Amino acid sequence: MAQQQIYIGKTQVHVIEETAQDAHEAPAGTGANIFAASNVGVSFDSSNHEQNVIRADFLPMDDVPGIVSGSITFEVPIAGSGAAGTAPDFGEAVKGCGCREIVVVSTSVEYVPSSIFTGATDLPGPSYSCSVLRNGVRHAIKGGFGNVAVAGDIEGIGMLRFTYTGAYVAFADDALEGPTYQATVPPAFRGSAAEINFGSAYPGVGETFGLTKFDFDLGNNLGVGRDFNETGGVYGARILGRNPSGSFNAEQTLAAQFNPFADWRAGTPGTFSTGVIGGTAGNKYQIDVPRMQLRTPEVSDDNGIARVSCPFSARALPTDAEGTGVLFSLIFT
Repeated sequence: MAQQQIYIGKTQVHVIEETAQDAHEAPAGTGANIFAASNVGVSFDSSNHEQNVIRADFLPMDDVPGIVSGSITFEVPIAGSGAAGTAPDFGEAVKGCGCREIVVVSTSVEYVPSSIFTGATDLPGPSYSCSVLRNGVRHAIKGGFGNVAVAGDIEGIGMLRFTYTGAYVAFADDALEGPTYQATVPPAFRGSAAEINFGSAYPGVGETFGLTKFDFDLGNNLGVGRDFNETGGVYGARILGRNPSGSFNAEQTLAAQFNPFADWRAGTPGTFSTGVIGGTAGNKYQIDVPRMQLRTPEVSDDNGIARVSCPFSARALPTDAEGTGVLFSLIFT
């Protein structure tokens, strides 16, 4: 059988909520739950651990297959469906990172972190299957959960980068499906009314300070669960905790207007909002971080203009009840 060596076809990525926890859900062939259709930014990796066991006669035994897990990484542009109040194609993948999907009919769709995983209404499911279809072969994991990171640069478009981890599923032949792909052009990451606010120290709320970049990582800590009842020794993955963080890049200006070093030393919490990116209903969004704590700012030079890179962490308080103290929100309108 001839082996195709050059990947010239499409790649399809599926994320499907599992009906039974840690039970693989294969793509149904209906074109549902697909949101990536390019080889760019898609990778699959499985870890086949081997153990070298020493026998009593000091001779090595044959290699013993260890546990088998897998991870799938992919990127998608932040683009809506073209209709306000309709979830974007990658909405299921965001839910699989432990986020609620709050839909306001004809108005907006919002994603916020959750600690409840039941699959009921807008809540994330108990676990997820993630599959990659590429040139007639399906690679997949089951019992998976993911992490998502946001990257926005003035020179391009906003991107979401997902990494899903779970139990390895034996690869199988599976043809590409024929759905109607989302053709909405993603908005450029600019033209918004971004806001940074650390309180009354600055002349008014909504100072933008010449922003050029923004990134945010939900920071899910994914742990692989082991079980000798499973053929591969792994039943899936779990979200063990979160350590959300990000950064923004601002132009250095007068300390009376923007003094990140003072806010960092004082431990003053602040807020950040990208403002609305895009201008078409259903294909515009904003990202909010309602409680951010600055880390060590760093000054750099950008074509003669002094700039300050401001890393931050996003925190909820121990006293925050479920549904309050939101770490971040991604809102489509």
